[in-house]
Amino acid sequence: MSIEFVRSKRLAPTLDLAPLIDVVFQLLIFFMLSASFARPVMPLALPHAGSGEQTSSTTPLVISAAANGHIWFNDEPVMLEALRDRLAAAAALRPDQPVRFEGDGAVPYQLFLRVTEIARECGIIRLDLAFEPEVDAASP
Repeated sequence: MSIEFVRSKRLAPTLDLAPLIDVVFQLLIFFMLSASFARPVMPLALPHAGSGEQTSSTTPLVISAAANGHIWFNDEPVMLEALRDRLAAAAALRPDQPVRFEGDGAVPYQLFLRVTEIARECGIIRLDLAFEPEVDAASP
């Protein structure tokens, strides 16, 4: 007489990936949101001026130019050719949209002229210049 032993099948150990995927998605969402709120830093030393006026409360498009010639359009680095395309698209949507030029005090004048020429060709009606107000030495 022979006795047969019944062996139960061993289940292979498995790793539940659902919690890991949840954590990865939460990290992805966190970094996407934090990156959208952080403005890229481009150090500019704006020129000083004694007179000027505050612009309207509408949010302007911003063109920033660094002393080394790099140009940014609304916090994104662009080349002059791409700047033309983006300004033309913005002017087509809203021709009265103000555009603010934030240029470092050491920006080459030729670059400033090129940017203003591109803005004029794209139909931008209003180009504001950003500056730092002069500090009056007599005031406390």
